[in-house]
Amino acid sequence: ISPWDSPFLRGDTVKYFEVVGAEDLRKATVGVKRKLDRLPEKIDFVGANGDLSVVNEAFDLVFSSHVIEHTPDLVGHLQGVSRILNKGGVYVLLVPDKRYCFDYYHSDSTISEVLEAFAGKRKIPRLADVINFVYTRTHNNAVLHWLGVHGEQYGYRNWAPGDGDAR
Repeated sequence: ISPWDSPFLRGDTVKYFEVVGAEDLRKATVGVKRKLDRLPEKIDFVGANGDLSVVNEAFDLVFSSHVIEHTPDLVGHLQGVSRILNKGGVYVLLVPDKRYCFDYYHSDSTISEVLEAFAGKRKIPRLADVINFVYTRTHNNAVLHWLGVHGEQYGYRNWAPGDGDAR
């Protein structure tokens, strides 16, 4: 699910799901200085807003890296993954540890928020979620976070020594 420019798995038996096709993924990658040479040649399943209903196959393994934390409807997402897993299949997730990245100040979702998103079949984040994402960000220097230097929490303009931002 969502390999972008860093697919963890490659090979003839691997199929990719993304919210855009390969050409649009290439265009987006150029705009944010990512690695074009690592992009998959083909995106097998394209589902706007992360909708896994377009996947018409089942798999022994579903692998997702840094996706689930952006999913507006966690329960719906897990149900979608369950639908495409073979019996006994495994869902493998790589999820960032918010204590050591720009999400340090971001509040955890509550069970009521998770269930409300599921009941509403939410496909996109709420405005409140977008505002929270933007204004609770801090620097993304893991070493500084390990050292307890978390910076301030006011949007993208935050800076900490070692971020590469010369001010």
